Amino acid sequence: MAYTTADFELSIGMNTQDQLYKAKKDWVLRFKLDQSLIGKNVKFFTNYPVRDGRKFQRSKYYELSITKSKPNLKELDRFDNYYVLGPIQHSGAFHFALTTD
Repeated sequence: MAYTTADFELSIGMNTQDQLYKAKKDWVLRFKLDQSLIGKNVKFFTNYPVRDGRKFQRSKYYELSITKSKPNLKELDRFDNYYVLGPIQHSGAFHFALTTD
């Protein structure tokens, strides 16, 4: 089965506090880091239930691990790395947030 992939770009200072994103069943969402996040320790959170069997709770957030496009890259060489969510099992609106150290 071919999944629809939607890409989002993450950057320092982006504010998604008042935004909801809609995802359809079987979509794959990729969140890519822009150049402002290279060399930063980024943590990415979403309130979409990332594990099967969990019910959606708007106030419950889960941390996603980064996916390295090339396994031999150093931890902070993140220009091609991304966070992936999906394939989505439950369509609907969700929120995400990121932090940097």
